[in-house]
Amino acid sequence: MRPSYDPTAEIAWIVRPVTRKIGPQTYNGIGWRLRITGLDEAAWVTLGENGKAATGDWYVQQSWGKFIEHQLGFDDRRLLEEGWHGAHHQPFTYFGGSKGSVVSYFAKPVAARLAVEARGPNLPHLWHIPLGKGSIRSTPEKLWLANKRPLKTKWKALDEWVYAYDSVAGGYRRLLGLQETQPKPTLWWQHPSEDYYLQFQSQGVTKDENLWTKRFADTVLRDAVSMGFGVVYLEGLWETDGQYPESRYLHNSQSFGSIDAPWRLRISRAVGGNKGLADLVKRAHKSNVKILLWSTPGHLSNSSPLLIENPDWIRWKYEGVPETAGYGDVTGVDLRSGYLDYAISQYRKIRKSTKFDGMWIDSFLTFGILPNGREKQYAPQLDRKLFLQRQLQKMGAGELHIEGAGPFGISTGGYGYEGYVLGNALDKAVARRKFQHIRGREYGLYRYIADTIVEPNSYFRALASKGAIGVFKLSLLKRLSKQGLALIARSNSIYREVLPELQIRELMGKGEEWFGVSWSNRQNKNKIIFAFKRFQVETGAAIVENLMNGDVKVVKKGFITLPKTIFRIRYDLENAQ
Repeated sequence: MRPSYDPTAEIAWIVRPVTRKIGPQTYNGIGWRLRITGLDEAAWVTLGENGKAATGDWYVQQSWGKFIEHQLGFDDRRLLEEGWHGAHHQPFTYFGGSKGSVVSYFAKPVAARLAVEARGPNLPHLWHIPLGKGSIRSTPEKLWLANKRPLKTKWKALDEWVYAYDSVAGGYRRLLGLQETQPKPTLWWQHPSEDYYLQFQSQGVTKDENLWTKRFADTVLRDAVSMGFGVVYLEGLWETDGQYPESRYLHNSQSFGSIDAPWRLRISRAVGGNKGLADLVKRAHKSNVKILLWSTPGHLSNSSPLLIENPDWIRWKYEGVPETAGYGDVTGVDLRSGYLDYAISQYRKIRKSTKFDGMWIDSFLTFGILPNGREKQYAPQLDRKLFLQRQLQKMGAGELHIEGAGPFGISTGGYGYEGYVLGNALDKAVARRKFQHIRGREYGLYRYIADTIVEPNSYFRALASKGAIGVFKLSLLKRLSKQGLALIARSNSIYREVLPELQIRELMGKGEEWFGVSWSNRQNKNKIIFAFKRFQVETGAAIVENLMNGDVKVVKKGFITLPKTIFRIRYDLENAQ
């Protein structure tokens, strides 16, 4: 942070009463903002807030690669390490319990940095908030809202957390003009092998029938369709270090052949260019599968000719060196430079030619936000990243997933499964620990696709919670039992069928035992129930459909569920057979 001093500066706290609707409840509280006149050299403000909870309240937070549910008042600990609000962490604070609920968030999205501690029932927040540009600047209004309706169990507090999530995320989307993306069963990071690109380097473009895109459609895509997957991420299709021999790399560039170090935003000839991708997308669409391209909001390979041709595109650290976000082989590009116009133009051309559905946005939580330190009042570039997302949606490529945790696309990543498959013993241990942390608490993956170990029951619980566990390789599923494979395939298909009905979530649990999820919608009284064990459901007179096996029955009062089963409860008794 830059220290700044100006004896003529004015700093004003502006506070007002605020009322907001969160889910079905009315919340009341205050909104504050900080207005600064002068201090033109200041770029950020550092300040603290204290969230005052009641002993026994549940603090709930979805972060990148971690879900936190901590009961307050019994110990002191660091809950959130410092990270970007809305990228490393969900963009709001929530805690609730027997004395009600508290929700706090900025009225407008802001790329601030936040750390949170628990000190008994107190929640000290340490903020670093960007001030933006101009001579008179203001932080966005920060709301602290409370509702006194008691929440008697952890499950009720978790339900209220989802209402808060939807309220804040929905408000931001409406404010920014962003579309909502729904989580679907997802096949991760599909890409050509290193050998495929080595062959391209030595032999040039292969015959059409041997193109990776065609072979992928004939094999992996076909199997993904049979398993009920709805989204596939394609990685390594751009012109990158991976398709060029070492002799083409710039001296001291640290390029090592990564398929995630793009030279240009152009589909590689190695995979058939736009035509090869278009043929694959067309086949996917025939089976109702969406194709997402791996891309990055703002970096290029150190060997990219574009950086040589456009040195003004480089994003800099405040210390005076190019921004690399810790990666040795790539350099950040400034989203306030001509690069953004170039990127939008290239994406538009490729979208028109191939009809790809959207993007998995790598490095959202670094290159999507980090400021350009050469600016006088340097500020995060989140606004330009979100402008790019709006442009993608206008093109028709609106299925957007982000590397991060926030409302600006489906949250993904952070659970370390790539390291589990490809890494060393330490990487595997970290991935196993992260899986054990979320196992049995998959309700924390709401609107989140986690890259973690695939275990059929855990996978089912994630879908039940309106999240997903991404599958890294279909071949890894072959290690599962036939029953496990069948559960994944059938639940994938049914989840996609009922997804429009999954609007209002209610967790079903008692004590510490979680045994199901009930979903309702705003159009009718019907419900969808994901059951993890046998338990009694009170329905009154209704039609009960077992969506796993097709059985239908009319009940007068209720029914007993079956484990690992999805039910639809209907109240249109006049249609009963």
